[in-house]
This record gives sequence, C-alpha cells and structure tokens, in this order.
Amino acid sequence: IGGASGLAYVAFGGWVPVPASATGGDLLRGVALPLVGADIVLCLVNLVVVGFACTGLRLLYERSINEAEVRSQNLSLAVDLHLSNEINKIDLSLRTVAAELNRRTAPLDTLFERRTIQALIQQQHSLLDEAEGWSVTDAQGNLVVHDSEMGPAEFSVGDRAYFRDLKSG
Repeated sequence: IGGASGLAYVAFGGWVPVPASATGGDLLRGVALPLVGADIVLCLVNLVVVGFACTGLRLLYERSINEAEVRSQNLSLAVDLHLSNEINKIDLSLRTVAAELNRRTAPLDTLFERRTIQALIQQQHSLLDEAEGWSVTDAQGNLVVHDSEMGPAEFSVGDRAYFRDLKSG
C-alpha cells in the first residue's frame, strides 16, 4: 500500500524539487496536491480491495450454506433409506409369520403346533435385533402365541385403540 501511495504521489507530480524561494502556491502545487491525490488514489485502491474481500466472503458464505443444505439433504435421505429398510424387514417378517399361520390347518391348541409357530416367530425375531417381544393374537385380541415360553400366560390387546382400528379396517 505504501508503494501504491508513493506511485500515486509521483503520478500526481510529487517529488518535484521546490526552490527555497518558493511561495505558498508553489508549495501547494508541488507538495500538497500530489499528497492529496495520492491519498485519494490510496483510498480508492483500499475500497476496491475491501470490495473484493467482501465479495469473496459473500461467495464463501453462500458456498458454505449450499454445502450445509446438501449435507443435510444427504443425511435426511440416509435416515429415510435406513428407516424404510427397517420397516420393510419388519413387514416381511410379519408377513412370513402371517402366511405360515394362514397356511396351517391344524389349530394352535396342540403343543407341537404352538412350538412350531413359536420357533418361526423366534427365527424372524432374531433377524430384527431392535424388535421386542412378538405375540400372535386371535381375532378377539387374546394372546395365542408369544415368541418365548416366558411370555404372559393370559393377555389381551382387544381393548386397545390400535387393535380396534385394525380390526375395523
């Protein structure tokens, strides 16, 4: 910046020898006007530099905002895909158990049938670590089979809102 000020001083006629007998007007023309011109040029150069810096900062800010938007969209998509995958796995497991129950003609009253269905439920449950206990109920909401023998002996979900909603269609 000092070099630019010096160049501007020379450009406006600075460093012109002024004789000792020079008057105030001579000094004004020889020294003051070149210094004022150099200062004006220096201020303009500074304004241009500040303008470029502000423009650069604005572009960096906008780029950072765009990158943050893209990253949040990517994260949202990854979470959506993960949840969709988990829901599809749960749905497939439930459909597998339901299809096996619909395929069977023997009632679940026999110990063999109950243990067979219980083994199928345990197998499907092992594929889904995040699932808790699995239970099969009859049309009235009474517990028929649980995924372990440690499940509740008598249990009914027939009075729960989600069961009534599913039953009514």
